[in-house]
Amino acid sequence: MRLLFVGLLCMMLLTISFFSISNHTVYGEDQIIANSVGLGNSAILELKNNKGSNYEIDSVRIWLSGENSFQSFKTEKGWIGKNTPQGVLIFTTQDSVKPGEVVKFGIKTLSVKPTINWKALDNNGNIIKSAQTITNAKLTDTNDTTDISQPSSVAINDNSTFRLIPGKLSPGSDFRVIGNNFGPNQSLNFYINDKITKTFSSDSDGNFIITDKVPDELAPDRTQFVISDSVGAQTELSIRLTDLQKRTIGQSIDLVFDEIPTTVKRGEIITLKGTATPESTLTITSSLNNSEIISIDSVIVGFDGKWSFENLFTPETDLDTVTITVSDGKTESERQVEVISSKLIRINSEESRYELGDVITFSGSAIANNDLLVYFEDPKGFEIFSSLITVDSSGIVNFEISTDLTQMKGTYILYSTQGGEEGISVVGIGEEPAEVIIVNSEKLNHDTTENVNIIIQGQPNSRVSIIILDDSSKEKISDSIELGPDGYRVYVIESNELPVGSYVVEIRHGKARGDTVFSIGLTQGSGVINMQTTKNEYNPGESILLMGKTGANSLLILTMYDSNENIIKQVEIFSDKNGGFRSDKFRVPNDPNVGTWVIKAKSGGNVTEHTFLVLNILDGVTVTVDRESNTYSLSEIVTISGAGVSGSGEVNIEFLDSEENSVSNMLTIYAKDSGEFSTSWIIPEDVVIGDITIRVTDANTSASTIITVN
Repeated sequence: MRLLFVGLLCMMLLTISFFSISNHTVYGEDQIIANSVGLGNSAILELKNNKGSNYEIDSVRIWLSGENSFQSFKTEKGWIGKNTPQGVLIFTTQDSVKPGEVVKFGIKTLSVKPTINWKALDNNGNIIKSAQTITNAKLTDTNDTTDISQPSSVAINDNSTFRLIPGKLSPGSDFRVIGNNFGPNQSLNFYINDKITKTFSSDSDGNFIITDKVPDELAPDRTQFVISDSVGAQTELSIRLTDLQKRTIGQSIDLVFDEIPTTVKRGEIITLKGTATPESTLTITSSLNNSEIISIDSVIVGFDGKWSFENLFTPETDLDTVTITVSDGKTESERQVEVISSKLIRINSEESRYELGDVITFSGSAIANNDLLVYFEDPKGFEIFSSLITVDSSGIVNFEISTDLTQMKGTYILYSTQGGEEGISVVGIGEEPAEVIIVNSEKLNHDTTENVNIIIQGQPNSRVSIIILDDSSKEKISDSIELGPDGYRVYVIESNELPVGSYVVEIRHGKARGDTVFSIGLTQGSGVINMQTTKNEYNPGESILLMGKTGANSLLILTMYDSNENIIKQVEIFSDKNGGFRSDKFRVPNDPNVGTWVIKAKSGGNVTEHTFLVLNILDGVTVTVDRESNTYSLSEIVTISGAGVSGSGEVNIEFLDSEENSVSNMLTIYAKDSGEFSTSWIIPEDVVIGDITIRVTDANTSASTIITVN
């Protein structure tokens, strides 16, 4: 970032100086000094918090006037920026700009000579200062100058609108004024002709609703309705008042608001309806419990006195109780509805923590009349349970998973899937569950014209950091968002934000981490494909690591077939910029068909395959560890698992050095009814570096594997 600043300042062929023509200081004068320099479409905006200031800058908002728009931006280290759909750059930081300190932002705009508006806010969201800056092109390398004067507007912009309800008024009429897209938390005045009748403030979203009355003494003539902000900027409506004597007074009917459902999912529409005075205008206001207004709409009652309105609850609506108020200007009627998650699979454990040996009870709901696949992973990511559950017409799901004393303590994750729908929940065994972040892209590869949706699940209401890296590990996007009350959030990357290529998404909150990958504009047709697995023989339950090489940045479809040519699993991946690819998404089932298995790779017309053997281990016990490399360090945890245990189910595990000497106490555990077992062993700190044999013995057979300690 510093190089960007220096490079721009050194370009002397054409210097563009920004001079402030207006400012608005909320707390006092000269709290912040602004200077800007630039060249062409690029500019640096510098904000200096004056030494005499009593406030710290916690966030900055920048937007452009006219038809101009931002192309890109850069921030200093420690700041996070986001371009909102409204065209406002919002910059936030965890380390506020203290008195005497400076912060700089780099911007690139579509057109030269932009008119730039900015606001600096403190950590409570209060405006310290706002100003407007105009780009002035000068063929000179002299120092820039900054002129200070009153802002042209602090609350009214090109998108600010208001309307009157009802639309036809007469002298003495009561009416409502509804405003949208004004400056948030700004003082406003309402005028009828030249007389001020109301003083009020916009809410935190820049919206408002007020009531007023047309003066009785006004003549039925054209009348001006004006809204003005604190520095005199204004917007207005002009309507002709109708003659009171000519108004048609219909039958007056009391306002009635029919009952509505008690719950609604995000993205759903519910119909609001009732009765009121024919041809009158009703105002429908939706707000949260904290009085924050979500939307303000209006509807005209039919000639028969009936009214209805389709109310949409957007996917971004908070999971909270929403109050819907219907008003005819004199009376009000309200209903409340609870907004719930739109997730179709919602399954959780009855308790957040269980002890080793407990039975975990899961319950919830899923898509009715569809099979539900669930699988349970331990803290190492090893699948210890899976099942296909039939869901009846009620959609209610209940099942149990048994634990045993041999399992490791920690945070376990339950994955539930039905077609394209997925649910995730966590539970702690032996300890409280740690915070977990799960992140997935809606699909692997995206067209260059479509948005990328990143689905994030974590701790409810937590703020997570988002970093997106390209295939050269260069940071392309840095942002932060707040997860919803259900812990879910979809982060949208606009189609024009990233070029063709492959990307890694990293999500962070505290010590919790989550990551996924996606690509944009990649195609199939990679050229020659070479690949192989790390072993030629696998036992039931073992994970398979596949590695290969092909053309750079190409999409591939990997399909695993068993010895009877049944498709076991299909995975879509892409090669990196060097053509390399790998996948650890394949695993031999616990009860496989024994014989020669195949993994086929396809990219366009290019196809190749790799074969390996799956062995029958039902005649004896087998043992595996959780790393393909079988390499560990002192004090690390080794997850030991296997299958094929016979007899009483008792399993003895020994740890021997190269001379068959014991290096740790023998473990005795018990296998499940299926013959499977799993446990953990911590490598002692005093073990001599080298090979260690892990020998497993049941009532009839034994098996061993060798790990290397370095």
